[in-house]
Amino acid sequence: MLRKWFRSGSPWIWLNAAAVSVSLIMVFGLLGLILFRGMGYFWPSDVQQLEYSEQSAPPQRLIGEIWDKEDVLTATLRDLGHDIGGGKISVVRYLLKT
Repeated sequence: MLRKWFRSGSPWIWLNAAAVSVSLIMVFGLLGLILFRGMGYFWPSDVQQLEYSEQSAPPQRLIGEIWDKEDVLTATLRDLGHDIGGGKISVVRYLLKT
């Protein structure tokens, strides 16, 4: 009886249908993942307005999303030629996505 069922081709039809179903689920899942992650990247979050000023130049207005922030040692900034006043050990540098 089992041999007759295999010869009829019915199990292969069901196996093929299951493979197509799994493939469709994977494709739509991947499209959903791309949509979810992509919208989070392109959809702006809170926009900040900052003023950046150097010693010999007028202040510049910067508008954008704060993407990241990092602590930078003042010794590193002094080695790069920036004048950092006060006795601070480190300062916070904001990375802005404009």
